[in-house]
Amino acid sequence: SSDTVMFFSGDVVLDGGGFSSVRKERFDAVDLTPYAGIVVELETTRAHDGGDVRPPLGLHLQFHDTVSYFAYASAFAVPLASSVGQETSVYLPLSSFDRGSRMGFQCRGCQIDFSSVNEMDIYVLFQKGQFKVRIKAVT
Repeated sequence: SSDTVMFFSGDVVLDGGGFSSVRKERFDAVDLTPYAGIVVELETTRAHDGGDVRPPLGLHLQFHDTVSYFAYASAFAVPLASSVGQETSVYLPLSSFDRGSRMGFQCRGCQIDFSSVNEMDIYVLFQKGQFKVRIKAVT
């Protein structure tokens, strides 16, 4: 287990945008076809109790390939936890990366080439207010 964590925080304003992102651009292409999915390992940044009616933070993990101008996203939420700093993970099947988009425009009928993934983004979309995310690994 590594102590390395990517800390991503911000304040999303819905007027004129409504998102925040962090990305790793243009790395050597990776072939993900031997795998069934992706695991995102996180640390919780907010404790949840029965009286807390706020929804969990939703995120998009998005991949780009060397073939298309579009990026393909899979949505997930940070799992609820009873304490801050709790390690948890989310499994995203490769088939869930089915939303192709570029600069707000959706691609219908297109598909990511998992044999040539060369960029990765993480987005917080359309959730007003401050947020914190602690990501330990994407494998």
